[in-house]
Amino acid sequence: MRNGTSTSFSALKQIDAGLLNVGYAEAAVITMPTMTLQGDAIGAPHLEASASASKFSGRYAHRVIEGGVRHNLPQEAPGDFAQAIVDVDAYETSA
Repeated sequence: MRNGTSTSFSALKQIDAGLLNVGYAEAAVITMPTMTLQGDAIGAPHLEASASASKFSGRYAHRVIEGGVRHNLPQEAPGDFAQAIVDVDAYETSA
């Protein structure tokens, strides 16, 4: 891959800050069926789910998992996590 190109993003943009030259890509819109999960006890500032909704053009849902769940949903809420996987898998068959 050449500098300034990417196969999965649009052309990289460059920031030249003297000794530091950084390339970055703007995030693409996600077309796959997607569900974002958030624990109810993450304890850090975060955007509302609606702020991210425009990043998804496919079917999208957001769930807050309650019960003192933080960042490690598969370990802290395995049943909710597994159900989310089953539900997203069903998106394709119910579309």
